[in-house]
Amino acid sequence: MSAAEALENGHQSVLTALNDLPESEWEIPGADGDWSIKDIVAHLAAYDLVIIDILKTFHDSQPGPYVLKLFRPDGKVNSQEFNQETVATRRYHTAQQVLNEFQEGQLQVTSLLQQFSPASLQQPGTLPWFKTEISLEELLNKLARHLQEHGEQIQRFHHRHDLVE
Repeated sequence: MSAAEALENGHQSVLTALNDLPESEWEIPGADGDWSIKDIVAHLAAYDLVIIDILKTFHDSQPGPYVLKLFRPDGKVNSQEFNQETVATRRYHTAQQVLNEFQEGQLQVTSLLQQFSPASLQQPGTLPWFKTEISLEELLNKLARHLQEHGEQIQRFHHRHDLVE
């Protein structure tokens, strides 16, 4: 499966999990620790911005602002701080605004990925700011699994909440 297909499947798993989700469930904490479903989707919308940043700056050695927020100069992932900041930034957004941002990000990712050849996606060492010999395709597949995991998390939370009612 290509990275584009994996990301599309990951996005679709989240959208499927959100399908028929009552608005009343969007802001209930506990979907992932203290996070609500809205927080998870806000988090994923921010990761789409990271992907967009990666794709836009792929041929440039200078990482963009979202890459700089997520990846430390030593190449390690700064996920906890990034996650807290990006979710807090969207705290007062409505569920619909967060969902719209997530869907818009998906469209941009899909559009940008069409500009890449399979060979360029598979070439290791093309992400100099990442500090490991990983290919763009490997990184995108990791991010696709991240989407998939959160989609499954949303489904479990929704199912648990339905059983309680």
